[in-house]
Amino acid sequence: MTYPQGPYGPRIPGHPGNPQPPGYPQGNPAQPFYQQGHPQPGGYPGGYPPLLQSAPPSGGTAITAGVLALLGGLAHFFGGAAQALGLSAMMHDSPTGGWGSLIAVVTLNIIAGALMLPGALALLLRKRVGRWLIAAGCSISIFSALINITLTPDSFGEYSYARGVGADLVGVFFAVVTITLALVPSTTTWLAAKKNAVAPQHFPQYPPYRG
Repeated sequence: MTYPQGPYGPRIPGHPGNPQPPGYPQGNPAQPFYQQGHPQPGGYPGGYPPLLQSAPPSGGTAITAGVLALLGGLAHFFGGAAQALGLSAMMHDSPTGGWGSLIAVVTLNIIAGALMLPGALALLLRKRVGRWLIAAGCSISIFSALINITLTPDSFGEYSYARGVGADLVGVFFAVVTITLALVPSTTTWLAAKKNAVAPQHFPQYPPYRG
């Protein structure tokens, strides 16, 4: 029996002396480890690491603004309600006392508190509308304090009135700080982080290579 001739002599199947061309791999090449049904290098499904997310932004300014607005809202709303009760009693005793400016101050305080309270809760819940409610309430509070300092008289009929300029100035300071914290870029970033939050994604697992 004869066998086919090649450039390197007769090729006898299975014969150990059968020469192979130079550089030709002996036998079947071994498959890479990760192609033999094992995970690919890196230890991740599919051989690729999951997408990494950056650290969430700090909510320090937003939380501080929310707490200040909550305290200011409680003081303005319930304090204004108590002032309204006292004012109504004084107006009953002296109806011609010229109570206009004091009525304006009390009314503005109640409105400011009614805006700051829901604004504080909304901001702490990471709702964008909360910062604008807080800004509106604090602005009304500042306007009320300025009216009380500049336009409110020292007496109303038979009653004398202590304006409390120092307390008003402290209130204006805290209102300005609260507005600033509610509107700074870090608060905006913190609010946007929840809206744009994306769950971590992974590359799909591909079947092992069977080449």
